[in-house]
Amino acid sequence: METLSVMPEIVVAIDPGDQTSAAVWLEVSSFKPLEIFDGANCELRSMILGLGHRNPRAILAVEYTPPYTMSTANNHNYVPRQVVDTAIEIGRSLECWRNDDTAELISRSDIKKHLLGRTAGNDTAVRAAVVDRYGDKPKGTKKAPGPLYGFAGTHLYSALAVGIAWLETHGFNAPSKLAGRVF
Repeated sequence: METLSVMPEIVVAIDPGDQTSAAVWLEVSSFKPLEIFDGANCELRSMILGLGHRNPRAILAVEYTPPYTMSTANNHNYVPRQVVDTAIEIGRSLECWRNDDTAELISRSDIKKHLLGRTAGNDTAVRAAVVDRYGDKPKGTKKAPGPLYGFAGTHLYSALAVGIAWLETHGFNAPSKLAGRVF
């Protein structure tokens, strides 16, 4: 996707996996997570089926890892099954979206470079960079939920990282009062 033909309202950011994936629906104007999902790939595909066609103001951003090979003890190269299955799932997600003009892949290394300033870094560092954008207590409590209430595990934070990196690298800036903001 080179240039945006319309101003997006929502970014659906996906951290794909071979069996399960996580997705975060982000409001462009506020970076507020509107909906979160962490579960079976077939369920996520059902959720996004045709959304890109029905809503031209929605963007799909999907993380990908460029293919790589590993070596066996006998120096035979192979691509791990999980990598192949995840690549297949990315293709299925893009097909379900049904609008190539509003779908984009973003590499894990580009996400790290944007959020951390370097391509080296683990999931903990990425999560910390994401959480920092939402203030001291972004989860809040059951009585007073914060913008990241309901986030658990690495998968959802990785999906949120995809969305934030996509938004910020396309010229959208988080509201200056994002930290501590009541959603």
